Amino acid sequence: MCFSSCLIPLLQLCTPLMLFPFKILLFGALAFLSLVVLSPVAPPNSPGSRLKVAFHVSSAFLSYATVLPRFFDRPDVAALDLFGVDLFGGSFTQLRILNLYNLCSQHSSASTVSPDLSFPDDGFPLLVVGDFNIHHPLAEPLRAYSRRDLAASFPYFSRTAELGFELLNLPGVFTRFPWDSATRPSVIDLSFASPLLFPFFYSWDTPLPSTGSDHVPISLTFAHPISSPSPPVPNWSLTDWDSLAPALHDLLIPPPPSFPTKVSLEAWFDWQLARVITLLSSHNPLKRTSWRSKPWWSPILSVLQREFHSASRRSHSSSSP
Repeated sequence: MCFSSCLIPLLQLCTPLMLFPFKILLFGALAFLSLVVLSPVAPPNSPGSRLKVAFHVSSAFLSYATVLPRFFDRPDVAALDLFGVDLFGGSFTQLRILNLYNLCSQHSSASTVSPDLSFPDDGFPLLVVGDFNIHHPLAEPLRAYSRRDLAASFPYFSRTAELGFELLNLPGVFTRFPWDSATRPSVIDLSFASPLLFPFFYSWDTPLPSTGSDHVPISLTFAHPISSPSPPVPNWSLTDWDSLAPALHDLLIPPPPSFPTKVSLEAWFDWQLARVITLLSSHNPLKRTSWRSKPWWSPILSVLQREFHSASRRSHSSSSP
C-alpha cells in the first residue's frame, strides 16, 4: 500500500500569506484537487522494492512555498522540505515532513525503519507521519497488549520522549479498519510533531471515509497561534460528577508487574494513565479560552495581582519615602 500526504492550503479561511492554517491529509488524495505526485524511485530487482510512500502536493500550495522532496534510496521512507521566508508568520523558514512505512517482524521486535531514522534529531521543525505498524497504549489505551506489542513499540516511543516529540493522534480513534471482519480495528497510523513544530499544531481528525483503502484519511491542521484560537481546555465547573464519581470508584488499576523492567513498568504506567485521562475526558466538556488567557494562570496569582496593584496605588498616594 502506498501512503501519501496531501498539502491543502485553506486560503478561504485565513490570510495573510503563509499565516493561514494549512491541512495535511494523510493516507488519501482528493480526486478533485490538482495534485503533484512526489515519490521515491524503488531500487529495481531488490526484495521489498514496491513503492510504499509518496507525497501528493496541491498545485495551489506550490505558489506559497518552495517544496523540495528528499529520498533515501529506499521505497519506504521519504521526506518533503517546505521553505518560505514567512512560514507561520516568520517563526521559521523550513519545515520537514517525514513519511514512512514500517514493518515489524512477526517473530521478533525487529523493524524495517529504525527509531533513529524515524525520529532524527534535526534543528528545524519536523512532522513525522506514517504507517508504523506498532501498537502502544498512548495511541490505543483500551487495547490488550502482548509482550511483543510493547517490545516493538517501546523503542519508538522511548526515542520520541528522549527528543521531545509529541504524539498528535487522538487516543483510541482507529485509523485502520481491516476488510476481514474477524480482525479488530487498530491505531497504527501515527503522527508526531517535534518540539519546534508542536506549538503550531491545531487539530488531528479523521473527517473523511475510506478512499478505497483499509486506512482512513487523517487530517492534520497547523496554524500560527496568532491566526488560530486557543486549544480547548477542560471545563471543570461543568463536570458530570454524578456519573464520573462512580466510574472512578469502579476503575480498577491492576498492580504493577511483579518483576518489573523499565519497559514493562513504563508501559504499565502509560496504560493506566491513559485509562484515567480517557475516563475524565468522557465526562468533562471542553471550553475554548480567550487568546489572551495564560495556561499557567491560577486564582492565587489573581489575588497576588490585586494585592500588588493595591499596594502600588497606596505607594503613589503616600508621601512616605
